[in-house]
Amino acid sequence: MADLSLQLNPTSPGYKDLLILNNDLVLTLDANPSGTNNIIQDIMQRLSMYAGEWFMDVTQGVPYFQQILVKNPNQSTIDAIFGNIIMGTPGVIQLLSYSFSPNFLERVLSVTFSVMTTTGKVNYSTVIPVSPIGGG
Repeated sequence: MADLSLQLNPTSPGYKDLLILNNDLVLTLDANPSGTNNIIQDIMQRLSMYAGEWFMDVTQGVPYFQQILVKNPNQSTIDAIFGNIIMGTPGVIQLLSYSFSPNFLERVLSVTFSVMTTTGKVNYSTVIPVSPIGGG
């Protein structure tokens, strides 16, 4: 199945935006014939969603404000949260490696992971902004 592809190059000015080439939207299978793009995009969307953000199911999302961006967070809890989210993504078979590092000055979290998927191995790094919802 193909979805609209996102710009997955972190150095690109349109990072995480819809990928457009020659004035056409690119499908995930066109951007990556091995079929891993849609899995990476799904993982990124899951990691970017704050707990309680979706009104239809407030149990969905990452508990950033509840368990991660708190005073003296528990690293093993954070590792379990991110590991469960990545492993719970359809198409992910095994989490091969994972690292997490906060940058509180820039208000971002860096997450790097390597997973085995149904269509091959994926190595990826992403930066998640942690500004309060509504900006600021």
